[in-house]
Amino acid sequence: MNILKFIISAIQFLIIANLFNFSLALLGLPDGLIVIFLKYLGIGISALFWGYYNIISNKILEIVFNKKITRKIEYKKISPVNKESKNRALKMMLWFGIGSLFMTFAGLTSAFLVSKNREDWVQNFDLPDAFYYSLIFILSSSIVLIFARKFLLKNQQKRFSACLSITILLGILFIIFQFVGFHQIIADGYHFTGPTSTINSSFIFLIAFVHVIHVLVALIILIVVFVKNLKGAYNHENYIGFDLASIFWHFVDILWIYLFIFLVFFG
Repeated sequence: MNILKFIISAIQFLIIANLFNFSLALLGLPDGLIVIFLKYLGIGISALFWGYYNIISNKILEIVFNKKITRKIEYKKISPVNKESKNRALKMMLWFGIGSLFMTFAGLTSAFLVSKNREDWVQNFDLPDAFYYSLIFILSSSIVLIFARKFLLKNQQKRFSACLSITILLGILFIIFQFVGFHQIIADGYHFTGPTSTINSSFIFLIAFVHVIHVLVALIILIVVFVKNLKGAYNHENYIGFDLASIFWHFVDILWIYLFIFLVFFG
């Protein structure tokens, strides 16, 4: 459990630090004190976000894997009021982490806009068709997940499991079609780095791939929820673990809508 937390936190820190430094490289800033200052600032911001994500990761893992909370219940009886307050606090922490994550992508898209004046900017860069299909898949998955929650609150376990499995399948299709989209961009002659890369293709690869990583994390959490539900972990009275997972899934859905619209109009 602790090793898993450490691995997730380390990966998150490396992703944020490298994203910041890679964005500076794409901006093509000249070497000097300003760049050195920005790099150190990037490390500080990365550490700050890493702390937020570390807290969120710990809480989500505790809920999903049913650790530590169970141990507290064994020694102390929690009243319904205290339990409801704790659930609200967990959701608030999740929303706080989501806000921090959104700011990371907002920074990436802002750096993308700033780079439009570079010489290797390609006008009217068309997104691959696969990205349009992936948008449909992830939108459909969120709709199905909403129905899944309704079935769970009605204690209709079979329908809940069916909707949850459909959501997972649509999530897998989303990831597959994202990589199909990457292949289509490469087939058009654009790469992530190298002489055949452009500022458009580099940022599109970067933004989409980082988003795929977060979708993969959300997908793994949904799979864990699905397996735990088969063991009877969730019902109409106990569903906080599912709620946390579904909120994060809806977030990566909305995030892709934002990124897709941004790339269509500004890519």
